[in-house]
Amino acid sequence: MEYAEEQENIVTKRALITQNFKQDLLGCCEELLPSGHVALAFTLRNTALADEICAALGVQKYRVSRFSYAPGTTPSQEAAEELINAADDIRLLVCAGGADMADIVKFAAKERGLPWVLCPSTPDILSCAEGAAVLGWGAAGERVDCPPPAAVAASCALMEECAGRKKAEAYAALAAERLHCAEYECEDLIFGTRHKTAGLRELCAAALKAEDGATLAKFSLQAALQRQKDNLSGEGGGRALARVLTAAQDDGRSVSENCFICARVLNELYIMSLAWTGADVFIPPDRAAAACTLGRLCGGDKLSLISALETGVDGDKTAYVIKEYREDMLKILQKAAENKKEHARTFRRMYEDAGFWLGKYVRPKDLIWLARLYAATAPRKSLAGALGAPPPIVP
Repeated sequence: MEYAEEQENIVTKRALITQNFKQDLLGCCEELLPSGHVALAFTLRNTALADEICAALGVQKYRVSRFSYAPGTTPSQEAAEELINAADDIRLLVCAGGADMADIVKFAAKERGLPWVLCPSTPDILSCAEGAAVLGWGAAGERVDCPPPAAVAASCALMEECAGRKKAEAYAALAAERLHCAEYECEDLIFGTRHKTAGLRELCAAALKAEDGATLAKFSLQAALQRQKDNLSGEGGGRALARVLTAAQDDGRSVSENCFICARVLNELYIMSLAWTGADVFIPPDRAAAACTLGRLCGGDKLSLISALETGVDGDKTAYVIKEYREDMLKILQKAAENKKEHARTFRRMYEDAGFWLGKYVRPKDLIWLARLYAATAPRKSLAGALGAPPPIVP
């Protein structure tokens, strides 16, 4: 199953989920580098996948240097330094793993000016193939523009084997991307921007009807390519809030897993904000205090978070436009929330251990409080920033 297309803006020229993983991976690499020295980066939990990649590339033509990382390594410039400072004759990077490993590899690829190939270990391909890396943790994470993978080669057998939390990651990430499409549409109304989201929105809606790993991988890969095709950037409020929750809770769930509940809570928060008619007496939150609280919860530097707060947006104009398009935005967000109970049930059933959810998770009121903190510090030209810290409403 090959999905890449020769279209403008699509940087990933070949992307496939294949039954002949070794052969097709070799073909992808040969198109980028006929022969030479390749660096393979992987987490130790994905050693079996790394061995399979070495078997595909190490037979002939290539010399493969292996770079292993401990599970849970936080993406950072420091984590990428070993790849950045590796042998000068390395001409291609290969990533075996998930989103965190991909962030490390894509940053190293940017610094070295090299192409890279993604071999995902889970169906959560969308976040791995994003054209940006997030370095750091929680609210202090820095988003750095980086090249998307030049090629994606996923093992269909591996994707079919993925179950439980690995499937849940892909499902949750696609749910957050569905909300992201609604955020794009609302931001177009508020700020006069122009985003093409129809194709991505349809893909995400279809993906939430899938439950098996291979099908979720297919939708996740197609969504990544659609984002490239439509020149969409940013990660959306659901995933940004999930980064904060993951850092604040430290309960073993990944950022992608937390995307589902964060997207749902944030969508409800948007709807409540827009449905409330008392906005003319709303007191804007203390954004600096919110940044300090997030820094304490996530272990980030408070001063750097405060200094990153954006200013200068025309508040009166934004408030007026929000008032004008309130009903339109409500319809967009309510559409994005359709079938939420069904989707939540599907997501929960991907977990075999009900105890993983019961009694250990953040309380609803705490999650709402965390979402409000995030919204108060979100970029001004985002839906979260516009609604979370509203300026005075123009009469």
